Amino acid sequence: MGKIRRPGIKEKVDRDLDILKSLAKRGERVSSRISELKALEMVKEFEDWITDELDLEKEARNAEVLRNNMSGEEGIKIPEIHQEVSTERVMVMERVEGLKATETEKLKEIDIDAEAVADRGISMGLKQVIRDGFFHADPHPSNFFIDTETGQIILIDFGMVGKLTETTRRKLGLLFLHVANEDVDSAVQTIQEIGSVREDADIPGLRKDVEEMILLLKNSRAKDSTVTRTALDMIVSASRRGIDFPSSLVLTGKAMVTIEGIVLSINPDADLTHRYSSEVKEILREQNSPKDLATDLAIDMIQNRDLITKAPSKLNQALETDDEGREVHVHDEGREGRAIMAAGLSVSAAILLQGELGLQASTVLGVLLFMAAGVLFLRD
Repeated sequence: MGKIRRPGIKEKVDRDLDILKSLAKRGERVSSRISELKALEMVKEFEDWITDELDLEKEARNAEVLRNNMSGEEGIKIPEIHQEVSTERVMVMERVEGLKATETEKLKEIDIDAEAVADRGISMGLKQVIRDGFFHADPHPSNFFIDTETGQIILIDFGMVGKLTETTRRKLGLLFLHVANEDVDSAVQTIQEIGSVREDADIPGLRKDVEEMILLLKNSRAKDSTVTRTALDMIVSASRRGIDFPSSLVLTGKAMVTIEGIVLSINPDADLTHRYSSEVKEILREQNSPKDLATDLAIDMIQNRDLITKAPSKLNQALETDDEGREVHVHDEGREGRAIMAAGLSVSAAILLQGELGLQASTVLGVLLFMAAGVLFLRD
């Protein structure tokens, strides 16, 4: 099984892209609306995507990344790429067979567990987007198969992938949760944190839009409105209200909405809101374990060691005289020592939470040390 780049296609695509860029430039000059939409930036983003799709060596690397990321997920198959015989113009991969996910009648005939496959599809999409930040960006039905013997989901065609930073994917996960929980204020706040808020942004208007969308989701069937579609609509509304977002979010929304459509074709009764909520909670819980939080805090304290250890003496210097220049003796040698001790306890706690004492012992002792550090920091 393989993929071959047609002769001359790259040159044709380059010509078409030049035309699109020229039209975008002209459009931005004559229309403020087109300028606000950043048409030229969108065309350049599309240029990057289509250029990547034409490079089959890069597609092979994308496939390997996804294969490694999904290797521990039961029921997900990414075909192996034969790198030794693949080039920029030719990609050779393991042969796979299955039914398109939209061939629902045939899937019924072979008695596929529709609920399990649908749950697996949502889990796969969220783990790629929220957990890994590297996702298949074109999972349409022709790239999404079901193994008729095992029920495995098989993905092919890895020319278009999306990438999200750790911060963006964590915030996006939180947005999904806020939408599922019908939390309007938290959703609005998270949207602002994901994007860049302009001075003329209409936040009250955005809040009204978000409230209406969450109400619509609450009273809609899954096939009419879902968490992802609602979150994507919120981001579109926010962009109109004066908040700018990374273009990668458009690709993210497109990919997740496509997966949702496929999932609902397999299992129309899927409870997507519940599935999103439970899956995202689990991913965020894994990413924000005590061990990881302890590591982040330890690094932050080490980076800010001077601030932590010297703050008491600098505060003392500032308080040694009052507004009229009179001396105020408030020196406390013990305070500086407590700050140093608290920093040491916090670092020790972080080490314990990563250590080999066993999960229960290290966690309990580490938490106790953090509590002791907190008491020292807050002590008068």
